[in-house]
Amino acid sequence: MAELLKWTGHLVEKGGNHAPKNGWILLKGGDLADEIKQAGRRAEVLDLSNWFNEDFFLTKKIVYISA
Repeated sequence: MAELLKWTGHLVEKGGNHAPKNGWILLKGGDLADEIKQAGRRAEVLDLSNWFNEDFFLTKKIVYISA
């Protein structure tokens, strides 16, 4: 996640007039605590299992990081 933010940071404009504000929306899986900590950014994490019943989504999450 930290590398992705570094590689693409110049492509994402800060702010925006909509919700959510400009940033990254990532599909991730597993334990994300260390990865988010290394990114050094505040992240909102949503469990996809709240909306999908298939086994594939049990460990999948949407991560939103604002620019």
